[in-house]
Amino acid sequence: TGVTAEVDATSGDIELNSSTWGSKSLVAINIITEGPLGTFRDNLSGIRNSGTDIVARVNGIGADGDGNQLSINTSTLSLQLTLDPAQAVNALSFSITGGGALFQLGGDVVTNQQARMGIGSMSTSTLGGPSGRLYELGSGQDKSLTRDMYGASRVIQEVINKVTGLRGRLGAFQATTLDSNMVSLTDTVGNLTEAESLIRDADFAKETARLTRAQILIQSGTAVLGISNQNPQNVLRLLQ
Repeated sequence: TGVTAEVDATSGDIELNSSTWGSKSLVAINIITEGPLGTFRDNLSGIRNSGTDIVARVNGIGADGDGNQLSINTSTLSLQLTLDPAQAVNALSFSITGGGALFQLGGDVVTNQQARMGIGSMSTSTLGGPSGRLYELGSGQDKSLTRDMYGASRVIQEVINKVTGLRGRLGAFQATTLDSNMVSLTDTVGNLTEAESLIRDADFAKETARLTRAQILIQSGTAVLGISNQNPQNVLRLLQ
C-alpha cells in the first residue's frame, strides 16, 4: 500500500508514514472490525491525511510542485528538480550557476543566443522513485522478482516514467529550440545567398555598362580618325 507503521516504544503511539510525497499521497484509517466497545471505530475510522506539494519560487516566479518534484518553464529557464526527502520539512534556497550542455544558436556569443540543456544521471543507482532504484531489481537485492515482485513492478514503472519524462524534455528542446533555430538559420542563409546573388548581378550589370561605354568610345574614336584621314585625300583629289 506504500504506507508503513512504526510504534513509539516510549509512548506506545503508532505513526503511519507514506512512502510517497505530495497531495496525491495520503494515509487513511478504516477500522474494519474491533471489540464490542467500538472505541477505535468511533475515534479513528475515516481519518485521512494528505501530503503537501513542494512550494517554491525560482527567479521570483512561482514554480509548479508535485510531491517533491519541482518544475518551471519560462522563456529563459526550463527546470526540473527533485527535493531530497530529508529536506522536505525545511525551507531552503539554492542558486544555479551553470551546468548542462551549451548550444550556440546564433552568431554572437551572448546569453540570448545560447541555450543550455542539463540531463540528470541515468545510472541504475538514480533511476527509479519512491519505491526504489533500478539496481535493487538485481539478483539478491530487495526488489528482485524472487523477493518482491509487486515492488519490482512499481520500480520498473517509476523508471519508465522517468525515462519517458526525460525523452519528452529532450524532444521538446529539440523541437522548440534546435529545430526552430535551424529553420531560422536556413532562412537567413537563403536570404543572404539571394542578396549576394543580387549584388553580383548588379555588379555584372554595372561592369557590362562600363564595357559597352568603352566599346562605344573606341568605335567613335575610330570613326573620327577615319573621317580625319579621309579629308586630306579629298583635298588632293580636288587639286588633281
